[in-house]
This record gives sequence, C-alpha cells and structure tokens, in this order.
Amino acid sequence: MTAAEAGAAAPRLRVAVSDVSAGADPMRMPWMHALRRRFGVEVVPIEASADVLFFSDFGTGHFRHQGLKVWFSCENMLPDPHQSDFALTSLHRPGDPRHFRIPEFLYAIDSPDALVRPSGFDAAAEARAKRHFCSFVVSNPRGHQRNALFRALEARRGVRSGGRHYNNVGGPVRDKQAFLAECRFAICFENTEASGYTTEKLTDAFLARTVPIYWGNPDVARDFDPRSMVLAYDFPSPEALADHVLALDRDESAYAACLAASPLRGNAVGPDLRLEGLDDVLHGWLTSGIVPGRRVNRRRRLREHCYPSPLAQTWHNLRSRAESKLWKLGHALGGVRR
Repeated sequence: MTAAEAGAAAPRLRVAVSDVSAGADPMRMPWMHALRRRFGVEVVPIEASADVLFFSDFGTGHFRHQGLKVWFSCENMLPDPHQSDFALTSLHRPGDPRHFRIPEFLYAIDSPDALVRPSGFDAAAEARAKRHFCSFVVSNPRGHQRNALFRALEARRGVRSGGRHYNNVGGPVRDKQAFLAECRFAICFENTEASGYTTEKLTDAFLARTVPIYWGNPDVARDFDPRSMVLAYDFPSPEALADHVLALDRDESAYAACLAASPLRGNAVGPDLRLEGLDDVLHGWLTSGIVPGRRVNRRRRLREHCYPSPLAQTWHNLRSRAESKLWKLGHALGGVRR
C-alpha cells in the first residue's frame, strides 16, 4: 500500500510546521513520511487549530501554539520539556520516553542505501585516481578542534580548503562532492560534540569515496564502521593525529584497506538508520490522549548545552574567529598554496 492509499484510509491529522531553516521542505522530512504512513496528513497554518505543531530551532513562531508540540532539530541541541511534548533529535538519549533519534545525516541524503559499498569496488584504483592529499570544506570558523587539525596538517603537507573558512583555492567551491572526491582524505569535524550527533560532513565524505578524519560523535561506531575512517578520538593531540594521517597516506596498502571498508557495519543498512518504528511511535503517542504540558517559552542559543555558560560560548566563538583572521593574515603574507 502506498503512503497516499494508507493516508486515505487513516485518521486525519492537522499538522502545522514552524521555525524551520531557510529552504527546508517539511514534506521531505523523515518524520513527515512516517506520519503519512499512519495518518491522512493535512498541513495547516499555526492559527488553524492544528492537532499538533512540529517546530525547529529557527524562530519563535511556536510560542503562539498552545496545543501539542513536537520539536525536531538537526542541531546539537537538547530537548526542553517545557517547550515541547515530544522531541526528534540526532542525539542518543537512552531511557527518554519522549524522544526518538533521527540521525542528522538522514535529512541530507535521499536514502541510507547510498552508503552501501557496491560489489566489485576497486579501492586501489580509486586511490590512484586521487589527485590531492586532503580536503577541508568549512564555512563556520567556530570549531577550535578542527581549526587545530587543519593548521597541523596544512603546515606539514598542504590541505585544500574549499569553504569560506581558511579558503586557499581562490574562493568557495561550487561542487563540494567533486572537490572531496579529488582528495585522499577529508577533515570531517563537527562544530560541537555530542553522542549521536553525526552530520552530513561524514556522509558527504563517504559518498565521495574519500577517507574521513572524524570528530564530533564519540559513539559514531554505533552507526558506522570505524575501519572506514580515521577517528580523532584515538589520538591525544592534533599533532599525533596529523602524524597518523601522514603515515597512512604513505602506506598505500593500509590506505586502500581503509578506503575499501564499507561505511556501514556488515555493508548493510541497520534498523536504526531505516528509522524502523518511528511511525508506530508517533502514531501511538498522538493517539494516546496525551495533553499539552506546561509551557515556559524562552529563546535558546544554538548548541548552548555544549558550553558551561553563555560567556564561555561567546569566548569560544571569539577565539575561533580570531584564529581564522590570524591564519588569513599569515596566508596572505605567505602566498596561496594549492
């Protein structure tokens, strides 16, 4: 039965959506697909007495809704039980009955099946086709750990930086996947760290068939095979990590083995990445007779739980921006390295 056929025979559900990022299409989101498998969904404005509101991090329109609220986020953010009755995030939250994990990278790819390594994949030939050492495609300077690794590798071998941050290829690249595919490695560090928080930075590298150097989700091995990447968590410092990457680059057989490893354990998509049970969870929750909780609305800072205080978050951001400006100054004085 198709989603449309199921929706025609299912109970009706009036859904409002608010505070999503610019350009986001709610109809393509994983939770909307799950809803449409169990309900006849009608998307309505907040003011139209929606049965439930799904809202995200980019605005305060959800303040106006007094009924049931589901918060969904692709950011490294914790649920606030005073602002929503249920949460859909990428974080691991074992034992939380009001939460379901949707890994962030699933919002960015059409299907996790794209991560399955095809039979006959020739890693040695793929390695020989790589023209450059390492890529770095970042526009947000606020990432002290990845800034440190970039500088450590750039000083010793040269890293092609194709984003706005630390750019050294003449401007931001237009085709990120093609840029990644030309390089043997890709620095794939998240903006901040949390269990479960893996973004498209990692899956973009896998799809480009390059070896990711990864930091951000200390439990990334629950979703992906660690043999297919270089994990920053295995090394005590950016310099030690850079030493390992350079050694791996010199060892063609070891590099080919890493490149040959499937991103997915057993080269198969597991139930967590297929979001098995999401439609049952949402259906059960929405039909359980639950009533909206007490609301305490407040404006939230993105990634606020990653820092001990707002002042510490501001200081981290300022330090990262200063690092970026100092590198650009030195780079301009020293010339462009491709």
